[in-house]
Amino acid sequence: KATVSVLNWRYRRFAFPQTMAMELIRARVEAGVTEARKVLDATRHPVLASDAQHEYSDKFLLAEFMTQTATGSAFSALELLGLTGEKAAQLAEIAAGGRTVTLCFTRSETCKFLKKVEREVEDPVKRVSEVSGVSRTKITEKVVRKVEEWFWAFSATYELFAYGGNDPVGAKVPLTGATRTTTVKTTTDRSPRCETQSYADTECDFTWLARRVNAARGFEFAIGRSHKNCHTPLRNDDVAAALRAFEGLGRFGELVRVYFTQTLFPVEQDHALDLSQVSKPQTNYVLPVFLSDEEKASTPPAIADAGAEPSSAAAAPQQQVLLSDGDAQALLLDTRRRLDETCATLQTTFPADKGVITFAEAKACVVMRYLGGVHDAYEQGVNYIETMLREQLVAAIGKVVTAADFREYMAFHNRKLFKEDYVPSGFCYAIRRPGHNPEGVVSIEEAQGSGDAWKPATMVTRVYDESAERKFRFALSASAELSFTGKTYVHSYVAHRFSTERQAQVELVARAKQFSGFVVLLGQIGGKDLFLPKHAFLCQNKDEFKIPLALEEIPTPKEFKDAIASLSPEQQRFAKAYRAMQLEATLFGVCVIQVKPQLEKVLNLPPDALTKEIKLTQQLLELFIEYQIPSDVLSYQGDAYEDDADVSGEAKLEMVKRNVAAMREMLDESKKEEVEAAQQVHDEKADNPFAQYNPFGGAPNPFGGAPKYKKAEAVNPFAGGFPPKMAQSAMPMQMAFGAAPPPMCAQPPPPPSGPPGGRPAPPPPPQPQESQPEQPVERPEAGAEAAPGVFDVSAIPQALEERYETLDVDSSLRPTIVKIGSSWTKTFQKKLLSKPATQQVSGKDELKKEKDKAFDLLDALTRSGVLAVEDANLHVVIAATHCFDKTLMDTVVQNNVNPIEKVERSTLIVASTIHDAPAAALVKEGHVGRIEELNPQLKALQ
Repeated sequence: KATVSVLNWRYRRFAFPQTMAMELIRARVEAGVTEARKVLDATRHPVLASDAQHEYSDKFLLAEFMTQTATGSAFSALELLGLTGEKAAQLAEIAAGGRTVTLCFTRSETCKFLKKVEREVEDPVKRVSEVSGVSRTKITEKVVRKVEEWFWAFSATYELFAYGGNDPVGAKVPLTGATRTTTVKTTTDRSPRCETQSYADTECDFTWLARRVNAARGFEFAIGRSHKNCHTPLRNDDVAAALRAFEGLGRFGELVRVYFTQTLFPVEQDHALDLSQVSKPQTNYVLPVFLSDEEKASTPPAIADAGAEPSSAAAAPQQQVLLSDGDAQALLLDTRRRLDETCATLQTTFPADKGVITFAEAKACVVMRYLGGVHDAYEQGVNYIETMLREQLVAAIGKVVTAADFREYMAFHNRKLFKEDYVPSGFCYAIRRPGHNPEGVVSIEEAQGSGDAWKPATMVTRVYDESAERKFRFALSASAELSFTGKTYVHSYVAHRFSTERQAQVELVARAKQFSGFVVLLGQIGGKDLFLPKHAFLCQNKDEFKIPLALEEIPTPKEFKDAIASLSPEQQRFAKAYRAMQLEATLFGVCVIQVKPQLEKVLNLPPDALTKEIKLTQQLLELFIEYQIPSDVLSYQGDAYEDDADVSGEAKLEMVKRNVAAMREMLDESKKEEVEAAQQVHDEKADNPFAQYNPFGGAPNPFGGAPKYKKAEAVNPFAGGFPPKMAQSAMPMQMAFGAAPPPMCAQPPPPPSGPPGGRPAPPPPPQPQESQPEQPVERPEAGAEAAPGVFDVSAIPQALEERYETLDVDSSLRPTIVKIGSSWTKTFQKKLLSKPATQQVSGKDELKKEKDKAFDLLDALTRSGVLAVEDANLHVVIAATHCFDKTLMDTVVQNNVNPIEKVERSTLIVASTIHDAPAAALVKEGHVGRIEELNPQLKALQ
């Protein structure tokens, strides 16, 4: 029972204030104010703090006033148990000497057998029998039982005292104690209690309360507002110490009271005492009250204490907002009067020294219950100040600000903060060639927290146009590597996350317009010029891909260093090596390659030749992706009698069209032959289902004749010569398909005497020679230095790591890895006029299918990496997350922290690294002074 009671006490003190409605606190305080008005002068009108006009500093004064009132109330109650003023001064002297002061309660019990008594007890139920006859006779029978009783001598000794340091004997200050005895009767020979029972001492740290005692000035307490850990009237070291002290005293009182009421008092048998009197709550005046506005106006200003801390009180006169010292003293005297009246009532009810339930134990229970009430009132009072702050903040804004609201505000704030060239913008980029309409859009969007609202994620962006100086590369296959050049966009995404809030929901969205297409590769930057694609897909013809991105935070530099500080050198090297890999993984890459420009390049067509050739473009993509036709078969190969410079773009395009038509005709014929062969097999089986070959040779089997068809032979579609439409490109296609070249000794036909129009005769065609393999792309050696003046993207994570460690004084900015989700959503149209359909692309097989499709197309468009891709766009996203350990409103109210300034600093740290410029150069002039004042470490950054 004692354990259950203590758990209930803890729940009441920890859970209840957090869930208590403001109305309940107001009701309790208003009841206390009503009683206080009866005690104070008629001209005094204290009101609830929220009902009076006051300043922010007045809230600190209110917290100090309640702490002093609670301290005085505790000492006033303990005086009833023997803590006189002289003993309190003695404890204060011990605490001033640097030693701890402990309040201790000891108890022990003995139970010894006295005697056994046997007695007869007449059963109250009697049986009467009537005998009929000449004279009626009544016979009464009664039952007498033999009862055995055992008597035990029970004794309990307890003592309440204080001591200094770790010497409970030599530095002991006794307060109260007694030994109580009684006789316990049982009906069995089993002892009701242990023969000897010793309990563990119940102790309470009394040092903080002892240090508050000042013989000249009463009870002293002040909040050090200039301390770095002082955030609010509640969230500071001084009030936190007071809460711990009163919490410990309240717990101590509850344990003592539980021992008396649930362990000692039940031993007493057959008593008629009203034990409910020892558990009644007592009035205390620990109240969050100010003087009313009318009374403040009529009260002359008070002169602040000249010795007070400058940050807590000014030396100039201040308007009186609190009750005076005389008022506080009057309330404490009334508290003591009420306790004395209660004790006087108990003295007339409870015996002085008979049994184990006497006036002394009842008084101790009342005092201990009162100490718990003081703690409850003090905790509720200081929490009321914080709740009042929250309500005032919400009233000022008009709503409870959520994380989504804060995200929206930061976008607004960044537009006002940064110069025009550096303003963070949403990640949304049109895919286009100069002078052309966009082929589509690639964006990274984040959820706005309500409904299905998504907006492009705001990022700081720097563009590097280094197409002539640097090439990125990635592996198409184990034997082929593709290089690409173009613009490199470096984006920094600074997210923020409050406690109990899920990580930001982010997704990559790619949308293609009709008759357009591009390839998107997703991966990481693996080096100075190395891109490591993990996923890829082709987006074309109004396709829309939505790919979820997960943000995985890794520890801050300070957290990492603190974690490995006590590891062995080998363990530290392992951790550092793994962190280096994690930092490199924070470089998330999105590479976009347009299809049409590369398609024109691989087909040897002039730029923009395919812009309006929609049908031809779709046919080419089908041949490359579905049939994997080599590009040499379809491209323009030149004319032996003409110079390529003299051939118009229309002529080149016409040759490509003829090649595509011939290839499609050949594919159609192959499909037709396959259909006919399949139909023939089906017909034969339908005519004679038992016809089959004899597996042992010889005559056909007895169930039917030999089949009427032969095994299909391999067909060379060009065995009988090329179609007429492909005559001009016969030689290139023969070489491509491995056909035998013409004899080396064959003479070319004599040239005509002259072309029409007086054009000079073309030179004789060159003799065919063995085809020479194209030279592969030169690969840079591993570890090669980047070209001078070229920005090394792979060096950004380490630079940010150093900046975080130096400039992020709160250690709240975490490097973040962007991971690609495995469940994509694809919206597409099967036909030009059909309705859009949606499908889930998930699982390794489906994702690999999309990647293989894109890589097959890139392989064809680059001749297995021989042709470099020009004008590709590479977007490198570097993510970081500013983490708050509380919710948005708790961060503002409890920590007294402006999250706008914290996220602003984090954004400037990342932006200055990305742009390689000091923070002052990125923001507008009007904000430089404010930022340097709030963040002096940024001022030193050059």
